[in-house]
Amino acid sequence: MKIYRLFSEWREVRVIGESLGEALARTGKLREPARFEDGVKVSDGELRTIFKIHACPENPSANSTRGGESYVRALVEIEGGEIRQIDARLEEVVGQ
Repeated sequence: MKIYRLFSEWREVRVIGESLGEALARTGKLREPARFEDGVKVSDGELRTIFKIHACPENPSANSTRGGESYVRALVEIEGGEIRQIDARLEEVVGQ
């Protein structure tokens, strides 16, 4: 199993699975970060349901980095038919 840490647009949650796509499918729902306007919290962040994984390459591209770290990206469909990208770092491989 692999442990992935999602980037801050998904509250840096950890998800676990054989691939990022499977890990997201197992999780089923993700919460977006709280929203602030003029320093005032206006939302705790929406809980978004993942309906379908559209694309999820297994290995990160050598040219794909965020904050100096390589990452993988999944394209998922959330409620309402919206397609979103979810980026994650492979944090750990366990049980191999």
